[in-house]
Amino acid sequence: MKTYLLFNLILLLNLSVNAQFIDPKKILQESIKKNKVEKQTKKDTVEKFSTLKKQIKEITGDSTLKNASISFYAYDLKSKEVIAEHNADVSLIPASSQKIIVTAAALEYFGANYRFKTTIEHDGSIDASGTLNGNIYIKGGGDPALGSPIFKNHYKENAFLKTWADSIAKKGIKKINGRIIGDAEIFDDQTPVNWIWGDMGNYYGATAYGISIFDNQFKVIFDTGKEKDSVKIKEHIPNIPYLKLSNQVKTYSGTEDLCYFTGGPFENERTVLGYLPKDKKNFSVRASIPDPPLFLAYLLKAQLDSINIQCTELPCTIRQLKSTDKYKESIKIQICETLSPSLSEIVFATNKYSHNLFAETLLKHIGLRSYKNTETATAANALKDFCKQRKIDTQGMFLSDGSGLSRYNSLTAKQLVGVLLYMKRSKSYYAFYNSLPAAGLSGTIRSMFKNTTAEKNLRAKSGYMSRVRSYAGYVTTKSNRDVAFAIIVNNYTVSDARMKEMIEMVLVKLADMQE
Repeated sequence: MKTYLLFNLILLLNLSVNAQFIDPKKILQESIKKNKVEKQTKKDTVEKFSTLKKQIKEITGDSTLKNASISFYAYDLKSKEVIAEHNADVSLIPASSQKIIVTAAALEYFGANYRFKTTIEHDGSIDASGTLNGNIYIKGGGDPALGSPIFKNHYKENAFLKTWADSIAKKGIKKINGRIIGDAEIFDDQTPVNWIWGDMGNYYGATAYGISIFDNQFKVIFDTGKEKDSVKIKEHIPNIPYLKLSNQVKTYSGTEDLCYFTGGPFENERTVLGYLPKDKKNFSVRASIPDPPLFLAYLLKAQLDSINIQCTELPCTIRQLKSTDKYKESIKIQICETLSPSLSEIVFATNKYSHNLFAETLLKHIGLRSYKNTETATAANALKDFCKQRKIDTQGMFLSDGSGLSRYNSLTAKQLVGVLLYMKRSKSYYAFYNSLPAAGLSGTIRSMFKNTTAEKNLRAKSGYMSRVRSYAGYVTTKSNRDVAFAIIVNNYTVSDARMKEMIEMVLVKLADMQE
């Protein structure tokens, strides 16, 4: 019957009677063989990446994570194939893995070699005796790294202060009949409105100003005794002349730093609360500097005092003068300038050290470039526009800051991978890729992936806050696939260490893939 049908098919196709003879049995055999190949291909596709998918299934089905939300996405950069996904379009809080977006956008918009500038200026006139009848201005250009310990070699152990003072002296200025004024007006507001009060006084809550100094952080040195109320503040470094510290810290029998600072921007008081280990000497805790532009003005005044150039008035900022209607526009003359490290170096530090201040400052520069507006909400919209313009789906993407500190941020694993995919094609890819911490070697993943295929291979930005863990980056598998991946987990009830371990298992399986 089958032979009969095949012959009729040949006749229907109007094959010439003079054509070469076609064996119907051979055609039938080839048809059966083709059918088997197609079935095997489908079977292989189903089984492809099965080890990784099994690991994902085990974690997503784990009873200890029944309250958690998990978003995962892995994509082959060469074959353009989705390797595995789970709730890839579900929006979750990303924490600091969000920094890959702001650092990518900054590199794309400004270029790896871009530098920020801080300028020293004066107004008024210099008389024959060397008296400046006017003011010295520190005009901030939004350099987030000025005086940062991370860049101590670039700033030569803060030699820029001496350079500024010496440059003022070279102008023939021997006395200032006026004051040092911090001009941080390049940026509008300071703190993202959705940051919580408990974060802002702490070092990681140090936010972006038009003038930043020393990462906008200072250290408080404590001596603790054996009794609960025997905690004393020994000193704070660097010394901030206008700062008031209120100490409400107690001791406890543990070993960790459990204290925190409260106090907002421009509030010259910090209250420190919580607990420190008992019987410790010189225990150091970091906090955010209130009003960095004012502090830098005081530092320059002290440097000028050291070379006997006196000011008749105390330092202040343009913000303070405007608040009392005492500020008047004037013609200013440049004295000298200081350039920041390159943007690629700042991006490297942002991702390696998960530096919130650097990320927030970059966000404001993006807002300034896109909308000539540096309010956080507007700048965050500019960041979202960056994604839209690069064909990254922004549905379900909610950005409230640049660093990921706000719990109002929400995005998907697929969106993070979208940024990674775009940057793979970017001329800034090398600078971006190198900024991502290396597994087992650097940054926040230096202690992870030891003695696995992922070690020294996987690159990723991590994110962490209470009940949030995330990772986004690149890895090359055993089968030489270049993969971009992201995983976000929210509201888990297991310990932080256990959650990190579970994520690590998934990413090691990804690196181990031999398909």
